[in-house]
Amino acid sequence: MEAARSLLLESGPQAVTLKSVAGRIGRTHANLLHHFGSAAELQRELAAEMARSICAEIADAVEARRAGARSRRDVVDLVFDAFKDNPPRDEELAALIGISFRLSSSALVFTSDVMTNYGFIKPANLILTRNTKMDDYTQVSLRVGFTDYFHEYAWPYFQKTTTAKTRAEYALLQSLTSIQDYLISERKIGVVDNRDDVILAPGEVDFLTNTFDTRAKIYPVGGHLGNLKQRETTAYIVDYFRQ
Repeated sequence: MEAARSLLLESGPQAVTLKSVAGRIGRTHANLLHHFGSAAELQRELAAEMARSICAEIADAVEARRAGARSRRDVVDLVFDAFKDNPPRDEELAALIGISFRLSSSALVFTSDVMTNYGFIKPANLILTRNTKMDDYTQVSLRVGFTDYFHEYAWPYFQKTTTAKTRAEYALLQSLTSIQDYLISERKIGVVDNRDDVILAPGEVDFLTNTFDTRAKIYPVGGHLGNLKQRETTAYIVDYFRQ
């Protein structure tokens, strides 16, 4: 797992394959295939291991403080205090989010390819049945990065129906900036995020606050959805929909 984690932090989710991890630790591809079964299982185990490691560190910090806790709410507060005082590195959180997204997006890309019969992963016109072996398709899906999906599948597929003349123009049409005027005027749409969200690019928090104004609730900390289930956050969301 340490070799897989190093590859993830160095080169991203696409680098975490059975072959690359085997090469890093001096084993054969067959050794890891026997142990994990597939690259997907390796990546799932890596994500679970990283999550367990982060949670263990927070749990240790909570236990060190717990002697003075008097209620369940105190314990909950301790968890957030411990996370604030012992935060995982941004690189670790970004990598964990990235590998989780890769596992989800691989299934979405493959499903889309099957539904459109485009031939991006599955050969066009090949009929899948309940007995079709999916191992090869899984391996290919996990190697597909977002830029691969965009340049080799999404843009060619929609090029004949979009008004965009270039890839850059088409990408812009898919962004929130292309509908900013609508978002500014549509009062029923709001946004909740955190200023330290590790997957936001520079300037995107300012875009959200400028676009949604009072309908943007930007917490100072919370990372990527880290405080979604916190009482204050859920209360704000429920109240927003009641208005």
